[in-house]
Amino acid sequence: MIEKYYIKGKNEKEKLFLNERFGVKVIEIEDNEKIDTELENILKNGKSTIFISNEMASFSDNIIKKYEKDKNVKIIIS
Repeated sequence: MIEKYYIKGKNEKEKLFLNERFGVKVIEIEDNEKIDTELENILKNGKSTIFISNEMASFSDNIIKKYEKDKNVKIIIS
């Protein structure tokens, strides 16, 4: 089963209307710089679809290059 996650910063207003009602687990990060650590933790659980705002993606080190060929993850930046 593919898990769905929405990663957001603590002070970020939820732009996407994604939450548990739609089967999306919302993960709120205290420190935006820790997004790469959170992504690695999520990917340990298997196949995932991860929604991330443009703002949060900007804190990641080359998020696209790291995961573009990984067939177990789909990252959607909005």
